[in-house]
Amino acid sequence: ARNARLADEVAALAGAVAPLPRLRVLGLQENYNIGTEGARALAGLLTATTSLQELGVAKNHVGVEGARQLGQGLAACTCLT
Repeated sequence: ARNARLADEVAALAGAVAPLPRLRVLGLQENYNIGTEGARALAGLLTATTSLQELGVAKNHVGVEGARQLGQGLAACTCLT
């Protein structure tokens, strides 16, 4: 239940920050359980944002599918440095 709630919160956060044109850094390190759904939401953020330069997701359990989703988002992202 806690993991699902955290994933929902990450999804809401990703949706809220996507349209922010001045957002450069988003640090989500050490949340530990953003899960597959949270990773999917972050992957969507990566394809939607044009200003993000750094995304910190170290020490999060995203699982194999979540890692795949993040990889796809990174491949489509043109803004991260």
